[in-house]
Amino acid sequence: MSVWVWTLVAVVCSSLAIARLVTRDPKRGRAFGVPFSGNEGRAGSWVLLLVPGVVLLVLDQFAAFMIWAGAVPLIGWGWSVLSPERHAAFQAWRMGVMARMRDVHIPRPRPLRTRRKARIAALEARVAELEQLLHDTRAPRSAAE
Repeated sequence: MSVWVWTLVAVVCSSLAIARLVTRDPKRGRAFGVPFSGNEGRAGSWVLLLVPGVVLLVLDQFAAFMIWAGAVPLIGWGWSVLSPERHAAFQAWRMGVMARMRDVHIPRPRPLRTRRKARIAALEARVAELEQLLHDTRAPRSAAE
């Protein structure tokens, strides 16, 4: 598998863990006035957060590990910045975008061969038209020349 696939899998696993940790953080809950939901599952979330990095190192995917090591703190920072109200607004916006995307009809393009043949035919017709125009505009040669 490529570096990008390993990186994507590792970042997604860690992002899920970060989301779970952020929503269950008692200090963050007190700061935003959100009722505390309990500490259950926090150890599993920490394992899910850190195991992808260890797996990448064991598989000798050092480039993927470096990308993961940079992406995880950035994602954690992004999650922690969002207040519960902003998070709910973001989720509502995202769901609206997804709903609109399902309703959009994207016309299927014609096959490339068909477009190519039509373009070639149009160009050949234009060349013939220009050749005829050139032939018509030339002055007739006299017999003396």
